[in-house]
Amino acid sequence: MRPLSNITQIAAAAGLIHEKLPQTYFLFAAPAEERDETYETEVRRVLREAGVADNARFVGPIPHYEMADYHRLADVTISIPSTDGTPMTVLESMACGTPVVVSDIPDYDPHYIEPGATVLAAKYDDTTSVAGTVLKLLQEPATAARLVAEARRRVEETGSYEAQMSHMERLYKELG
Repeated sequence: MRPLSNITQIAAAAGLIHEKLPQTYFLFAAPAEERDETYETEVRRVLREAGVADNARFVGPIPHYEMADYHRLADVTISIPSTDGTPMTVLESMACGTPVVVSDIPDYDPHYIEPGATVLAAKYDDTTSVAGTVLKLLQEPATAARLVAEARRRVEETGSYEAQMSHMERLYKELG
């Protein structure tokens, strides 16, 4: 819940999404150490102005052992920072079978985050782009399923605990 994450853009996009799919709910979660209260007040204002405050829920920190449940319950995960590496939230969503909308920035690891193959990308500073991309995933189950299948395959193949430990074992054997 800080400006870098462009949550106000997501809040504004929620209004456009709500116009098309009024039964849509939006969950905003942020660890306590990443919560900017002034910014959260701004996000809440944008939600009110967009007419979706009643369809938005804010939760505090989610214990790590509960994150997979939240990801699996979500229809879409939105992560649209203006700069980032390869966010764990995105990889966790992919592993849980949740389709993801990311920013159209070049910073991501293309093995995992490949627009059109594993995720859909939106312009982080364009509310209409964010809303349209989310709506595509919500309204086109075949597209969402195709992205989820490839994303999950890639994360399980090289990003899982088991895959990473096997990789470490190979590296140790090469050194020895």
